[in-house]
Amino acid sequence: RPRRAMTIAHASPGLASLPVPLAPARSGVVATAVVVGAALARLVLVHPLGLTDTEAYYAAWARFPSASYYDHPPMIAWMIGLTTRASDSAMAVRLGPLLCGVAFAALLYRFTRDLFTPRAGLFAVVIATALPGVSATGFIANPEGPLLPLWVLVLWSLHGLGVDRAAWRPLALGAAVGVAFLCKFTAVLAVPVAAMYLGSAAETRGWFRRPALYVGGALALLLAGPVIGWNLQHHWPSLQLHLVERMPPGAEGAYAQHAARLAVGQLVLFHPLILPGLLAAAGLAVRRGFTDRRYRLLAVASAPVLGFFYAVMVRAHDAESHWTLVGYVPLVIAGAAWLDEVFDRRSARLARYLRACLAVSASGAGARGDPRSLDDAAAGAAHGRRRPRERVHRLGRAARRDRARGLVAAAGGLRPLRRRHPLPAQ
Repeated sequence: RPRRAMTIAHASPGLASLPVPLAPARSGVVATAVVVGAALARLVLVHPLGLTDTEAYYAAWARFPSASYYDHPPMIAWMIGLTTRASDSAMAVRLGPLLCGVAFAALLYRFTRDLFTPRAGLFAVVIATALPGVSATGFIANPEGPLLPLWVLVLWSLHGLGVDRAAWRPLALGAAVGVAFLCKFTAVLAVPVAAMYLGSAAETRGWFRRPALYVGGALALLLAGPVIGWNLQHHWPSLQLHLVERMPPGAEGAYAQHAARLAVGQLVLFHPLILPGLLAAAGLAVRRGFTDRRYRLLAVASAPVLGFFYAVMVRAHDAESHWTLVGYVPLVIAGAAWLDEVFDRRSARLARYLRACLAVSASGAGARGDPRSLDDAAAGAAHGRRRPRERVHRLGRAARRDRARGLVAAAGGLRPLRRRHPLPAQ
């Protein structure tokens, strides 16, 4: 329906200090400004900073090209190898994630705009940018950097299967899933998500009788072939790590500690005020999904995925808080659609909530700008303690020496050397 031009100040007196134009016709312009501004801010903030220990680990991978590695598929190493051909500086290592962050925000806007409205697309970009865990993937070298834009393409392709019966749509889905699997093993969850979505309604169940769907699946397997072949050749070390080594028998009280660590980590990486809103958006998506195909997709791609990761992270002894990233992407879209619906109602309560979110985001902007500060926070959330920045620097120096040697063994199928305990003073 037509909407009159307005600003945040018009929508609520409490937001008069934020005169951002939100007319649907200008939402694309504002979203572009947000994406470009966030990318430039990340570029300026991280340019003078050295690599974290984890980034040094991935940079060492790039020196030993392989079809896969012990704990992750190869995409991050391939990307770093491509961007460091002319320079081995920290900025060159992070160039790939910076570009992927821009691609993710652009695809998120386009997908949300197609699902709902241009203004909902703008809100989705703003929410995603405000989440520390999502924003960090746009300037720290990590497997989630290339995974997130591909995950949006997976969701978009699934939505297309409910729009029409074009034979190319399953091929697009298979290509997105296969390439995403080269980024991180998390992408395998696209298979049950697609099965649940297609089986949830009569208009999409017909795809199970069409050969094109299985051709798309074969394409995904073909693209994921390097990772599968490498693991087969080396007796499945990645499965051994993720399904056995990380899942030892739990000691008494260990699961309760893991659950507390999970809760703290999610609040740190996904904003203590926005995270409850995202979880509320999951309930909204489930409730509306019974009658609306769009919300059904968002519900199927979020609630089961998050439930799976929550269960695994309570069970694993070294769970990392960012594992849940892909589960929150559909909730960002659902939350943006709800915000687009209620924004014109001039709610003072909504104004106070948005102001509080902005205040918290502003207070944490400095930490997000420094990858080493983010590493400190993530380590504290993941392991129940604070890791001093000096120790991070020491780990980074040791990583550049020890992990490069360990990856020579990794290329032969052996486990790379990874330090998980404090190192003696150099």
